[in-house]
Order: sequence, then structure tokens, then C-alpha cells
Amino acid sequence: MTDHLKLLQSSVDLRYESPTYRALGYSFVIRCDDAALADYLASLFQQFQSRGPAQSVYTFCAIEDAGKPNYLLYCDDKMVDNHRRPAVPFATLLWHINRSVVRSSQDRVLIHASAVARGGVALLFPAAMESGKTTLAAGLVREGFDYITDETVAIDPMTGDVEPFPRALSVDEGSWDVLAGLRPEVPPGAEKYVGRQWQVPPSSIRPGSVSGRTYPRFIITPSYVPGGSTELVQIGRAEGVLILAEHSFNFARHGATGLRILAQVARRSVCYRLQVSDLARACSLVQGLVDGDLMDLSGDGATGQEEGSRG
Repeated sequence: MTDHLKLLQSSVDLRYESPTYRALGYSFVIRCDDAALADYLASLFQQFQSRGPAQSVYTFCAIEDAGKPNYLLYCDDKMVDNHRRPAVPFATLLWHINRSVVRSSQDRVLIHASAVARGGVALLFPAAMESGKTTLAAGLVREGFDYITDETVAIDPMTGDVEPFPRALSVDEGSWDVLAGLRPEVPPGAEKYVGRQWQVPPSSIRPGSVSGRTYPRFIITPSYVPGGSTELVQIGRAEGVLILAEHSFNFARHGATGLRILAQVARRSVCYRLQVSDLARACSLVQGLVDGDLMDLSGDGATGQEEGSRG
């Protein structure tokens, strides 16, 4: 432990300590000096509660500096951030945890995607930043789908199944109007930690909405086109593999094994491009697609992969 952190701990009352949280391959504890912050963190991470020792300990606290509070964030012995505005190191805390989950889960094939589930099958939405992945996932969970993740899809290389990483959904300002009903409740006194994103716990959208392990059935790459049309266009599985590889966090690490796993995911899936202008229309198209597929799977067999468009 660094001398600075020892001094900090001796001068700050870090009376609030979380249980151990475990997200994929990463476990952590968060300590702080603010009851309101502790309540807020508990609402965001409750779905990750676990037992046993933690790999990392985060420390978040305020100290007086020139008569004003300065907010500090540590991960173990290392200072990660400090700022006059508490929302800044709070956003860094969420970012650092997410990065650490990815770094500690390299045995999985990790894809930059959001994902939801219905009827025991997963829908993966791989895409670049600002493509509407989180907004689409939030809209579908609101419509009754189960939540897997809004950021990182983890594929078990042994089974090809999707493991849930149900972190709170990070909803940007541009989506606040279309998701107005999901505005999160922040504990009194914790408002100062809220920045330019909503952090929406999946349980606040719908209790019991977090998915268990599922197998992938749909690869749908979204793109947000304001003022355009909203349409779902089927593509081939080979293109689906390329999309998954393009948006994988660790494809190179897994090499030929990674390619085999992504090809397996695509073979089990039907693949689409989804252009989104209207969220309600996009959710309706996806819901109709899944309902039809589940009906076929419960009847005479899986639907075939036909080229063309839907809707």
C-alpha cells in the first residue's frame, strides 16, 4: 500500500464497503465515505453480488483541498482519477470496472455488442460506438426481452453459449427522449455523481429481466440513421462472421480457435443489418422476427436463411 493511500485511509472514514461483486472473470469491492454513493452503487451492481475474495478494491472518497472537496478514485494502491467534480471520477470508476472485466475475461471470445434474449435464445447486436446498441437493447428489454449486456458479449469457447454481463445500461443524452420512461431514480444526495449518461439498472426496466446463459440465434448489426427509414435486411452467414470478427475485443488472441468459435456462432444464427431511425419500429421488426422464428422452431424446424429484406 502506498504511503499516500495509507494517509488517506487514516484521515477518511471509509465506513461503506460493498459485498464482493463478480462480473464474468473479474471480482471487486468498492469502498467509499458517502452513504448516498454507497446506495447508488448498490443499485447499479446488485446483480453481480457474489462471495469470496475480490481481485481488486476500489476506493472512492472526498478530501478537503484549499477549502473545497476533491474527489479521489483508487484501484488497489494506484490512483486512477481525481477531480473537483464528483461525476468525473465516478464515470472513470464505471469505465475502469468495464475495462477490467474485459482484461480479466480473455478466456472467452469477447465481442463489442449489446445483447438480449427471448425464449432461451440470444440476439447479438455487434456494432461500432454510437450505433444505437444500448438504445436498441433498452427498448427491447422494455418490450419484454431479457437483458444480457449493453457492451460486451462473452462467448464460452467450450460451448458457444453467451454468458450474461448485465451491467447497468449506459444511456447517452441523445436517447433520453425515446427512453424517457427509463429515467433512473438516483438516491437523494447522489445526484452529484450523475454525469451525461443515465445508468439504468436492468431491474428498474423490469424486475427479473436479467437473462441466464443462452445460445446465440440472431446476429443483427444496427446502425442509427436519423431521419432515414427503419428496415431489417437479411445477410449471409459469412458476412455475419466478418462482422463478429471486426467487433471482437480479442479475436487475434484466440487465432484460429476464435475464428472457429465465431463461425460456429454464425452457423447457429440468422444474420441481419438493422437500420434504425424509429426505435419503436425497430423493436417491432425484431420482435416479429423472433416470434416467427420461435414459432418455426417449435413446429417443423428452423427457418431457412433466405436473402432479402423484412418489414
